[in-house]
Amino acid sequence: MKELSDLSDIDEVTLEQLEKKLKDTEQQFKNANLENQLKRLTEARLTQQKQLKKYEEELNILKMEVQKVQNINNALPSGCWKRSRLEP
Repeated sequence: MKELSDLSDIDEVTLEQLEKKLKDTEQQFKNANLENQLKRLTEARLTQQKQLKKYEEELNILKMEVQKVQNINNALPSGCWKRSRLEP
């Protein structure tokens, strides 16, 4: 970058070196495939968010079912007070 700020001192060799560095950097960027990686990661994040929402919904349903069972348990007597003899 220092070479670019002092254009009066740049010769052909330096210019060619800078062009080569630029091409190499562009190729590295292209090889890194950042756009596709970002797209893939974004899709993975959306999938995880959907799964998390589904798990939260299932958890809420299970909590309601547990509450129903607890309500039934609370409504039942704590012991069996009427003992019937089944055989004489």
